[in-house]
Amino acid sequence: LAFFLGHLRAVSSLRKIRGFLVLPAHPVIARERVARYLAHLIIKSHIILRKATAKQSTEQTAPPRHCEKRSDEAIHTNNPQILNPQDETAAGNRRFEYKMYDKTSFKIKANPVILGLESSCDETAAAVIRGNALLSSEIISSATEQAKFGGVVPEIASRAHTEAVDEVVRRALNSAGVTLSQLDAVAVTYGAGLLGALLVGLSFAKSMAYSLNIPLVAVNHIRGHMAASYLIDKDLKPPFITLLASGGHTAILHTQSFTEYKVLASTCDDAAGEAFDKVARVLGLEYPGGVNVERLAKDGAAGVNLPKCLVKNSQTTAFSYSGLKTAVINHCHTAEQRGEVLNKPNVAYAFQRAAIDPLVHKTVEFALKLGVPCVTAGGGVVANGYLRDSLKAECEKARLKLVLPEKKYCTDNAAMIAAEGLIQYRAGNFANLSLNARAQIPLE
Repeated sequence: LAFFLGHLRAVSSLRKIRGFLVLPAHPVIARERVARYLAHLIIKSHIILRKATAKQSTEQTAPPRHCEKRSDEAIHTNNPQILNPQDETAAGNRRFEYKMYDKTSFKIKANPVILGLESSCDETAAAVIRGNALLSSEIISSATEQAKFGGVVPEIASRAHTEAVDEVVRRALNSAGVTLSQLDAVAVTYGAGLLGALLVGLSFAKSMAYSLNIPLVAVNHIRGHMAASYLIDKDLKPPFITLLASGGHTAILHTQSFTEYKVLASTCDDAAGEAFDKVARVLGLEYPGGVNVERLAKDGAAGVNLPKCLVKNSQTTAFSYSGLKTAVINHCHTAEQRGEVLNKPNVAYAFQRAAIDPLVHKTVEFALKLGVPCVTAGGGVVANGYLRDSLKAECEKARLKLVLPEKKYCTDNAAMIAAEGLIQYRAGNFANLSLNARAQIPLE
């Protein structure tokens, strides 16, 4: 605390920080840069405080229960060298990497209390689970602010995350009736998503895991969408077929185990959610586009011919939304050039069916072909009412079990991150503090 306050006094004069921070004229950007510096000071002061506490202790201190310290030499030789945190002479000025223990060294609880954090796009979310039971799920969204610009602006989203992450975690813990000391792990999205936005949640989670001395669990955002079904059906177990349809990915997956899956089909260009947003803009609809296209399509009828998103004459099953999106643009431009009144509801009606029908048909087709009796779905597009009704009807017709997450768990949320975090926790897959955010993560 003294370290932090001392630096606050030091940075009170602009002349004293000019060498470290070159503040731009724009006040918003300047505030963000100062906020990053202060966050750096907070984390550094906490590390110094922990070192000071360890130094005052007269007893031999064992390494943290979930991590080990390795010197640079040990890192490069892959020969872990356990060092005593108090032995500063042996440590010298060498840097350390903190690596979580695997399940052979760490006692894994059957029903751990896990805090999940999600900040991959424009929602700042936190959730708490105890085993398979969801205790709380809180979201602070900046979608209203993003709507002014017709889509997500990464810098605005990142700044909104920095302002909301502490508050949303506080709400989640209070709603769950859980204190920080009761947490057994922190699960956080490290990708895929907007890099700046991911770094906010990831940095917060790493600091919390380090200060509480609990494991850090890295969660793939896409696997989080797949795990949303476990929130609805506590007895759900693989194998099953999963339809994944979101703003960044569209695929049909064969979930073979809790940690393994195989991609059966995927998009070769745009994702379904991305196409919905782009078509919404062409039709003059506000962001977010998916819900507005669905709302407009309810007043439409058949009459506009658009190509299906299924790629023809392909050696493997593949989807393409680039051509469908272009067909919508051409249809709208042709009507405008001819001086015709564009029937927007009919366009939305045709687009929705062209974008969704092949996904539903192929999902059920793969389930029957592979003899898998259960179908699940995840991703923001799965909140679409037409998709949900179509998938229910097709699964009933084929006598397949369908597990559909509630709509609030289809869009970005931290409950699904915590659910996937539980799977990784039980498998002993802990991350170290060198974990970095990734804007893209391949499906396989």
